[in-house]
Amino acid sequence: MEGFRIMTTYRTKNFSFSFAPFLLHTYPLYAKSTDLDRLDRLEIRPTIFGEWSKKLSQKWTFRSRLGYEYRIFKRDDGSLGDEQGRARLRLQMRYAWDKKNTIFISEEPLYNFAPNVPANSFSQNQLYLAYNHAFTSHFSFETGYCWNHRQRASLVEFDEENILQTHFIFRL
Repeated sequence: MEGFRIMTTYRTKNFSFSFAPFLLHTYPLYAKSTDLDRLDRLEIRPTIFGEWSKKLSQKWTFRSRLGYEYRIFKRDDGSLGDEQGRARLRLQMRYAWDKKNTIFISEEPLYNFAPNVPANSFSQNQLYLAYNHAFTSHFSFETGYCWNHRQRASLVEFDEENILQTHFIFRL
């Protein structure tokens, strides 16, 4: 998967509100021979998030984020459609090693939501462990490991993915 997003965020003391349109290019998961016939997909995903942060100590911060994704897929004929919604709830603990280095772990279940809810209301669960280094106030680098448990719409098939992620974050 490759993805790009531009996020706009409004912050107050403990709350932030974000609008983050994503552009994703995904490849099918290969679990059975019929999956080899599936095409890769382009997805446009306008997303809104609300996040609450609580500083627990000088080094530890807890974050809770609730979001909604409106997913628009490129069909095999090139048109856009097959819209789906998805709700996300992320719980995260962050440890500030120093002013430039942070490690964190997060748990995030995702549930299919209107419109066009598929047969599986549970979409996936993501467990993420990551390291972030801030080179400047405008540029940071994040790398991490994500374990993703995904339920297919068949309701009897599950995929488990081991993902190494890299993020380059530019702030204006």
